[in-house]
Amino acid sequence: MVTSIRKAFLTPGYVTSGNFTSVDESDTSWSLAKTPWERLRWARRRKFASAAEAARKMTMGEHTYSAYERREDSSKHTALTFDRARQFADEFGVNWRWLLEGQGLPFDTDGQGYTPHQRRLADLIKDRDVTEQDRIVTALETLLRSGTLG
Repeated sequence: MVTSIRKAFLTPGYVTSGNFTSVDESDTSWSLAKTPWERLRWARRRKFASAAEAARKMTMGEHTYSAYERREDSSKHTALTFDRARQFADEFGVNWRWLLEGQGLPFDTDGQGYTPHQRRLADLIKDRDVTEQDRIVTALETLLRSGTLG
């Protein structure tokens, strides 16, 4: 039984309801983000409705985080550094090089071409022992080959 429903919001590239985020990898609105602060804002909006929400999740002051999303000509702008780009990229599920330098694609989060969905699968099994990982991969292969997923 559902006792409460959190209003879902839609922004180009993702749909969020509660703690669930579904990424639309066909979204190309990221290509309009030309500067680090624009790319950061685009990436954050894929996962969080507000800068304040993102800051809370990262245990960072709201104003501290928001300064990274300000225009470069703003007196309160803070330039994105390598360390912060890595931190934000990890939190928002994007490629840090794309975030900081505009190189590559936002969905190539580990430099190996994995999409967010592929990365989710890897994250699900990364802390399990090798034998269990092998059993999971074998089961998934069997399921995919059977065609029962559609």
